[in-house]
Amino acid sequence: MRNRAEPGDARRTCDAGFTLLEVLVTLVVSGILLTMLAQGLEVGLRGWTVAQSIGAGITTLETTDLALRSLLDRASPADPLTYDRAFTGTSTGMAFTTTMPEQSGASVPHEADVSVASDGHRLVLRWRPHHARWIAPPPPLATEVLVDGVIGLQLAYFQPSRDGHGGRWLTAWSSPDLPRLVRIRLVFAAADQRHWPDIVAAIRRERPPR
Repeated sequence: MRNRAEPGDARRTCDAGFTLLEVLVTLVVSGILLTMLAQGLEVGLRGWTVAQSIGAGITTLETTDLALRSLLDRASPADPLTYDRAFTGTSTGMAFTTTMPEQSGASVPHEADVSVASDGHRLVLRWRPHHARWIAPPPPLATEVLVDGVIGLQLAYFQPSRDGHGGRWLTAWSSPDLPRLVRIRLVFAAADQRHWPDIVAAIRRERPPR
């Protein structure tokens, strides 16, 4: 019978528990995961609120700001098997494929082709379900009025440099790749007292490898 623990027994005793470093790492990772989940929930609730507001016809400049950022953030890259462009833009309007937010009680397609422009009096969003190839004639575009009183848009698209340092703003976009940023300026009539700062929306989805 042994009365003194062997060195190997001490090592096995330490191995059976957790060191302070392991506990700290676990706490840090758990904190990061909880933060990510909370941010995801906030974004999801915000997107649901925007969708509900637009569906109910209750739109404000703040709602429009959030809606445009959400649609651009979900913009889809081009299909590498086709020659279709994922995103086209001019200084006064843009069209792209994106994932639409879900609306309670409404059937919304997973992906949709959308366009954003002013009709001279209102800021208008038009969309229809996205299909790479329509067998039948595509349905007419659905129209959602985002903001009344917007007489025009001034758009610019950020193209990063090839080396990743810097880039330039363009007034038109026809590249098969997505722009990194889109700058949106709402133009109101001269007598309109409303003002909204430029919306600079990021597009984070990357084009899939060929």
